Amino acid sequence: AAGGSVWDTPHPFAAALCKPWVPFLLIGILLQVVLDLVVTTWMIVLDRRTTGLHFRFTALQSRGQLAEPRGPGISALGVFTRQAYWSPPSPPKPHNATVANRTLTISFAEPVEMNGWWFETW
Repeated sequence: AAGGSVWDTPHPFAAALCKPWVPFLLIGILLQVVLDLVVTTWMIVLDRRTTGLHFRFTALQSRGQLAEPRGPGISALGVFTRQAYWSPPSPPKPHNATVANRTLTISFAEPVEMNGWWFETW
């Protein structure tokens, strides 16, 4: 048979490399590995972490309201570091939280390193 099985030969892996689709498969695998390496390196180098004692959330508009909101509309605000977006946050506990008009401010006793934030709405 002209397109016989590679397993019918004494050197199946060498025969598989002669198939026309195998180089495309190998190039695809190589590109995936390189892409994963680039993305991982980019995430490590550009972690975008910052450090601070105070973090503030101000509500500009509430859902379903055309007027200015009366309060921040959230029950909790926190920060996290190096958490994947699909993982539940495990933030450091704030030392103090204050609400003034539409703004919720959280303060920490010591500087906190963060690269993401979370909040819970009412």
